[in-house]
Amino acid sequence: MKILVIATKYSLKLDSPWLTNELAESLQKQGNEVTVLFVDWDAKECLQGPTICNSIKVICIPALTFPKLPNTISKALKWLFSSINAYRHFKSNFRHVHFDVLIGFSPCTALWFCFYRLRRRAEQMVLVYWDFFPIHNYQIGKVPSRLLNYPLYILERYLVSVFDYVGLMSDKNIAFFKEYFPLNGRQKIFELPIWGRRIVIKYKDLDEVQHNLKQQYGCVAVFGGQLEYGRGIENLLSIAKQLRNESSDIGLLIIGEGPLKAKVIEASSDEMHNLIYLSKLSREDYLKVLSVCDIGIVSTQAEVTIPSYPSKCIDYLISGLPVIASVEATTDFGEIIEAAGCGYYCLAGDDKLFVEKIKTLAMDSELRKVMGKAGRDFFENRHNVDAVAAMLLNQVHNL
Repeated sequence: MKILVIATKYSLKLDSPWLTNELAESLQKQGNEVTVLFVDWDAKECLQGPTICNSIKVICIPALTFPKLPNTISKALKWLFSSINAYRHFKSNFRHVHFDVLIGFSPCTALWFCFYRLRRRAEQMVLVYWDFFPIHNYQIGKVPSRLLNYPLYILERYLVSVFDYVGLMSDKNIAFFKEYFPLNGRQKIFELPIWGRRIVIKYKDLDEVQHNLKQQYGCVAVFGGQLEYGRGIENLLSIAKQLRNESSDIGLLIIGEGPLKAKVIEASSDEMHNLIYLSKLSREDYLKVLSVCDIGIVSTQAEVTIPSYPSKCIDYLISGLPVIASVEATTDFGEIIEAAGCGYYCLAGDDKLFVEKIKTLAMDSELRKVMGKAGRDFFENRHNVDAVAAMLLNQVHNL
């Protein structure tokens, strides 16, 4: 089949693939011809036009930026015109090409014009829906005004309606989707787990930083992800303080970049503190660090009402780390990992229970091994990208 993937996240660096890279490469490996329209939302890849990335044909178009205008106006123009510009460039390279399947990702509004115009170029359209827009963005502060919610919601709902299939990460995501976007019965809604690819790590190549983690702490819990509001970062800093006050030899390692980076660095500046910070790493280096950690931490915001399924858990599962999740009450993620035997969960905001769960695993190395093995099995059974890609294609074939 000829497949077109449209995304705002796609890495042209082979050592740091995004989830979109892994899906596109798996689809191609399974005998399909895959093309990616990559609208570089961060405009950091410094490339425009067609290229080949790991055997995948990629059309890279930087999102438009307006640095001389006020921030609010600049963002509005970026969202309004970037997809129009991307479609114009795409059409010049693929004027008469049609596709069997078009795969898009949420939020649809970011690439509204591409989805609207290219819907006639594909026999079937599949939407992978992760973060609900605009409600999730508003609740974590990325949509600055409540007045914008309704018009953005109307546009998003319309764009969602043009897709034939919508894949969501869990049962509670499906239930929330049906309530949030009451659409006609034409669409096929199905469960599509978030995915990852296991890669081979040369554990002997661990560097000095990673060795020091084990020398300094009896147990290392790690959080890897975006350091921004709405991601539970403040909660993690509170947890680190509690662990320190109890003279714990548990180290809390935070890895990532974002607006709250300075706050994390400040909190980790005390030499006697058990909070360690590392900046963003390539995926291979990140997995090397995970290989000397003991517990994987998931933390979300208590006030968020949208059920999440945090993607950071994938690399924890691959690395054989038991997962401790502090999550919002609306998600079924915590229940899923406990049922799989690969971790514990508590409700976001319950810092006391969060610390107790960390200490329970920190004191029981055998339990960590059992949960780690269960996590690897759970990954293979549910989250391996090749299985998920096949699941997606089966939905289309079974129309």
